[in-house]
Amino acid sequence: MPAEADGQSETPPATFASHRVIAMHRPALLLAALALPLLAGGCAPVNRLVDHWALGAMSDLAARGQSAPAGRLPFESAEELERLTRPADGEVLEVRSLPQPRPIDDVRLTQEILTFPSAIRLLGESSNQAVAHVFRRGAWGERPVLLWVPGVSIGFGDWPGLTEYFTYVLEAGADVVLFEPPYHFSRAPAGTGSGEVFLSTDYADHLSAFAQEISDLRRLTRWLRAQGVQVLGAFGSSMGGGVVMRTATFDPAFDFLVLKQPLVDWNTVLRTPEMAGARSRIEAQGIAPETMARAYRALDSRGDRPKLPAARISLLYGRFDQVAPEAQALSLAEAWGISDVTAYPRGHALIMWGGLPYRDVPRIVARHLDALRLSRRGPDSHAR
Repeated sequence: MPAEADGQSETPPATFASHRVIAMHRPALLLAALALPLLAGGCAPVNRLVDHWALGAMSDLAARGQSAPAGRLPFESAEELERLTRPADGEVLEVRSLPQPRPIDDVRLTQEILTFPSAIRLLGESSNQAVAHVFRRGAWGERPVLLWVPGVSIGFGDWPGLTEYFTYVLEAGADVVLFEPPYHFSRAPAGTGSGEVFLSTDYADHLSAFAQEISDLRRLTRWLRAQGVQVLGAFGSSMGGGVVMRTATFDPAFDFLVLKQPLVDWNTVLRTPEMAGARSRIEAQGIAPETMARAYRALDSRGDRPKLPAARISLLYGRFDQVAPEAQALSLAEAWGISDVTAYPRGHALIMWGGLPYRDVPRIVARHLDALRLSRRGPDSHAR
């Protein structure tokens, strides 16, 4: 059974907006503000209602795009996706380091931006340069690294919440590398919000964005290892959790995973009533429902095995989640044999409300780091 997180946190209430698309529906935010006492206690109806509004906002964005016939789909199976995203043999990644324009106020940190050309090209040229933000204390290899992969619509508007999170993880003993998903942050085309084009582009390009993210991550993790990083973990939230999971089934890239409300089944999302507009637009591009379902199943990694032990994977989810539902989280835990499972009395969009993950994620990271240190010292380490 998953551990139940209580509704209170020893940290101040979080200001981090886990899904900025809900800002399109101001009544949801007003309702949430009026219902703060209920939220603190884990009010199921409020959490579910805000999630339904969030799904409607996602569908509105998706329905804005053109309905011209989509091009050839980049993949329709996990095998095709793996081949498409596989790094070239002997590739030497050409990574540039740039100054960090949004630094954390900490003189101990080396703060920079890493960028390199993506191997998979999208229609939006701005997304074809991979970008990662580095926050580290010391040289590469001196400390473990946590690769941070956020979800749909997270962007620079969420920067204060993100950097607060990073500060806690840095104190827990790991450096942080934040990866920008395709069409998000600085990779969003000019004049668009973070993640908008990911949802509104044509279906073939939408799938290619998933492939670009997985390809970028596979190449970035290899580069980090080549710099001397000995312990590399990943934190994936929502869509980022699903992408991290799929990456972990393709490569032995990670020593541990922290998955927060991972969105692994996009077919479930597309079947919700709120996403009818998005489904209609995809079908208007000449994509049959069974083709759409087949392509999204390629992203669902529950039927494959991760290339790390289940004991090094932690799962956090919301019991009232309507985007990545509880049943999906529990089926993942069963499929992968994950025993470290924490349930929050929250939905998807409001899981950060009250700051519970701020408290728990750094503790989980520290616990994984301690376990890895013990395992690498050998069986006699407890006696010394």
